[in-house]
Order: sequence, then C-alpha cells, then structure tokens
Amino acid sequence: MARPKKTTASPPRPTEKDGVRLYTLEVFLIGGPITEKFAKKNPVVSRTIQIRGDQTLEDLHRAIFDAFDRWDEHMYEFQFGEGPMDPEARRYVLPSAFEMDMGEENPPAGRVDQTTIDSLGLEVGRSFGYWFDFGDG
Repeated sequence: MARPKKTTASPPRPTEKDGVRLYTLEVFLIGGPITEKFAKKNPVVSRTIQIRGDQTLEDLHRAIFDAFDRWDEHMYEFQFGEGPMDPEARRYVLPSAFEMDMGEENPPAGRVDQTTIDSLGLEVGRSFGYWFDFGDG
C-alpha cells in the first residue's frame, strides 16, 4: 500500500508578471439598507479582491458585484477624496453619466470603462469609495 504524499500550498502572492501589476483590495460595506439584526451579527462585512492594473474601474465594479453576490444592476461611481461623499473627490462615472455630469461644479474625472487601475496612482493603505445604488447607498 502506497503512502499518500504530503503536499503544501503557498498562499498567492501579488506579482508583477509581464509588466502587469496585481492589486489586492479589501472592500468593506459601510452603509446601505441592512437590518439591525444583520449588523449585530456581522459588524464587518468585507471581501478581498485581486485585480490587474490593466483592468478598468468597470472591471472592478463587476468583481465587487460578483463578490457580494449582487444581481440587481444600479448606477455606481468611484470616488477618490478625503472620505465618503467628499464633494471635492475625483469621481469616475458610468459613460451615460459622464456627459450629463460635465456641467456640475465638480465634473467627473473620467469614465469607469476607460480608467485603468494603474492610472489611479493607488497607494497601500489609501481608501477610496465605491458608491452603488444612489437611492439606497
């Protein structure tokens, strides 16, 4: 009788392969329509997502959407400012919202389908916002 072989697996590590960076992001829910009972049982709701630097914010939206088992599409945007809902934040919006929002006091910095993760200048420990479903937050 042959003895089973012992195998070990190393956790995946961020790499830069063929010049493409891999980012590991911690995504936390900080609001929305959750019940008090759920919030007591789950004080922190988060997911870890890895995404390549050559992917777009639209790809990140899709990864977040899938990671949180969402099925209902809503408008969304990404915000890079001093905190949640910072009125001075750089905003990246849906293509349909880009033209409409150009006349605002703080027009969008770009479109989610054209902005790559690498182009954002992300730094370790820096937070940014993902606002999904403008009605319920």
